[in-house]
Amino acid sequence: MQKLSLVEFFIFSFPEALIITIFILALCGLKINYFKIVSIGFIVSFSAFLIRPYINSFLLNVFVYDLIMIIVIYLFIKNYLFNIFCSVILTSCIYISVENFNIQTIMYFLKIPAESIIKNMSIRLFAFITQILIMIILFLIVRKLNFTIIDFEDENDI
Repeated sequence: MQKLSLVEFFIFSFPEALIITIFILALCGLKINYFKIVSIGFIVSFSAFLIRPYINSFLLNVFVYDLIMIIVIYLFIKNYLFNIFCSVILTSCIYISVENFNIQTIMYFLKIPAESIIKNMSIRLFAFITQILIMIILFLIVRKLNFTIIDFEDENDI
């Protein structure tokens, strides 16, 4: 995969890691302070930034990113490994689906190839902002419906 510049890291990779981290924690049913969210997001995105040039496969890149995310969140939370694992996998699937749908929609309406989105920074930024907005809306829905991987309150009823 191509190497990101530091500007691209702070514009794309770091905010992406933040929204993914927030979504994962919402699915885990965890409330965590903003310092930890920013710390997790920075560590994950910087690790991915360092590893990305050495991985040529998109699938392998997603796997490594998810593995880093699981490890870093577990190091900060120190509990709920199964919930973290499930939340990372589910969030990764959701984010990739949103990204794919978003790119396909932009390609359809603007009648441009995918290479143009990658090469043109303004179109790329537009695509990124729309997928972040979609993820924020999904996060708000998850929070509003109180959707979590495992509801610990129900475990006491069984």
